[in-house]
Amino acid sequence: MRKLLFVAMAAMAFATSQADDVQTVTIDGSAVNKQVSAIAFDGDNLTLTYTDGTKSESIDMSTVIITFDTSSALKEIENEAGQVKFFNLSGQQLQGAPAQGTYLIKKGNKTVKVVRQ
Repeated sequence: MRKLLFVAMAAMAFATSQADDVQTVTIDGSAVNKQVSAIAFDGDNLTLTYTDGTKSESIDMSTVIITFDTSSALKEIENEAGQVKFFNLSGQQLQGAPAQGTYLIKKGNKTVKVVRQ
């Protein structure tokens, strides 16, 4: 179950990231100054492959955190013409941006997924 949850979270993070976004990888509390290009799973452990071609050793997945700074995607949508609309993940339009949770912002032809904690 932990593996499925981690895969889902990693897939969402990779899907919502863009080339200009900044990726931060933290392993056991220490930041790694590399970007992840692939994740391989072995039980509750994983191996990270970085964009420079190097690989990590087998790591307990509970010690790995991958985050993305999507501020560039938000800046891109600010420049788009049109009315700003907010949607939940079921596609229902919201009255405004939720204080926390995951939702979509649509403006013109651009859509950005936002996760607020």
